[in-house]
Amino acid sequence: MRLEDVDALFLDAQTTATTPTAGRILELAWSRGIEGPVEGAVVRGPADEIIPSRILKLTGLEPADLTLAVAEEAVFARLHAVVEALPRPLAVVHFARFEAPFLDEIWRRHTAARNHPLTMICTHAISRRIFPDLPSRSIRAIAGYYGLGVDAAKRAASHVHATRHIWCALCKELAEKHSVTTVEGLTQWLKDGKPHKGANRVKPMRRFQVERDVRLALPDAPGVYRMLGPGGRILYVGKATSLKARVNTYFRPSQKHASDKLEMLTQVQKIEVTPCETALEAALLETDLIKLHAPPYNVALKTGDRRLSHFDHELRPAVVETSYRYGPFSGEDPFAALRVIELALTLPVAAPELIPTLFFRDVEPSVATEGLALFMAVWPTSRVPTLRALLAQGVREVRTLVARMDSTPEEEEETGVDANDDAMLGDTVHVVTPEEVATRLVRLIHHAARLWIRVGALNQLSSSTIVWRMPGERLHRYLVLKGGAVIATGFAVDEGDFPSAPAKAACNWTVQTYDRVRVLWSELARIRRQGGVVSVITG
Repeated sequence: MRLEDVDALFLDAQTTATTPTAGRILELAWSRGIEGPVEGAVVRGPADEIIPSRILKLTGLEPADLTLAVAEEAVFARLHAVVEALPRPLAVVHFARFEAPFLDEIWRRHTAARNHPLTMICTHAISRRIFPDLPSRSIRAIAGYYGLGVDAAKRAASHVHATRHIWCALCKELAEKHSVTTVEGLTQWLKDGKPHKGANRVKPMRRFQVERDVRLALPDAPGVYRMLGPGGRILYVGKATSLKARVNTYFRPSQKHASDKLEMLTQVQKIEVTPCETALEAALLETDLIKLHAPPYNVALKTGDRRLSHFDHELRPAVVETSYRYGPFSGEDPFAALRVIELALTLPVAAPELIPTLFFRDVEPSVATEGLALFMAVWPTSRVPTLRALLAQGVREVRTLVARMDSTPEEEEETGVDANDDAMLGDTVHVVTPEEVATRLVRLIHHAARLWIRVGALNQLSSSTIVWRMPGERLHRYLVLKGGAVIATGFAVDEGDFPSAPAKAACNWTVQTYDRVRVLWSELARIRRQGGVVSVITG
């Protein structure tokens, strides 16, 4: 019987931790054979369990999925029945060493056995032996190498489908290149490939599918590059001031990369580039191409479930059709922290409950109260501390800080402190002090003020003529936007050659338009930081 025809169980488990002592099986999926239906379920945990947010993010599980979770004994009963029906207890798993202890634990809880009865074939171990020089042998990397795209969300059913695809491809490799066609032969082949005790392990140099000569022939010019996988699937879109230099940084054998980048590089078979006149134009093209193709390895600038928000004169959420509004803002409520601060100032007695919601660490009630008092002592606020009053004072202070730094509002936003940057994050023993409470309240207000200033700049840029010149260049470049869309680009020698600013046009703000103008705003800040000259002409 051919390896790929073996009657085996294909299985994947997603868990709440890396070991059974620290967590449990969160989701389990399996199928009998290559063609069998994929079964499985999210496994219900204890009523008081709090699943780590990191795990929920990795798996993409939503509250609705957890609501439909099935009791562990019921899931195990279904799995056990399939295992009992196998003529030989074989299981194909991509990283068997991870799943094995969790299966041991679930078998112990629901049977008299001390361990699971399965003989596990690990496709990761096979991949490691066949492809020792690939950048990654993760399930997503190997499946993509063989032409199957796998979602970033780690779901058990998706991984079972991927494992079956990998198994079929590996069986062909084993038969054609290594004369391995049986389970017994595979077991011996893997055993023979293990290094002897005491032997020096030499890590092989990474192998890439894109030839070095092809990469070195890329233009030394600004532009956008696209990394393509099997079948021409676009895996990633990026921008560069030098296409040749940027693309080749990915393929240096000793270059350190995050695991997702190594996954991507395992799959890349071809590089396509679009040269641009300037890095600014490359940045604008990049954001539009990311929206168009939704590459799986791009994180920033994808539309996804992102929404824009607008607010009325009282900074209450407003519908887009409202004639008088402020926006667009990215996200639901950029003023959420200010609303908490406003309420705490209005009702200081509630500070012990309100202030901790603005931190990533526990805040003692007395510390919250003292911190609010310190804030009130240094923050110039009106008798009635409204949200608008807090924001207005924040805008004044940010603009003063910008002037002192001899920078521009967009530069300050680019280099400023993010509202979610908590110095205590990750420090499990840090005790929050009243001074830190007061400082954080000021930082949160300043962050909201920067967002407010940015919105004004984006609306101004959405219909304007932008003229810039980099240090050492003789010609000016210009770019004309109308309603958030680029309608003209070119060069000019003097002011008489610049196109006039377009008449103010209502901008139909979508996530794509927002990102395009936001990227433009950031690029203009970069040009200023590099000593360039920028002018924005409005109608």
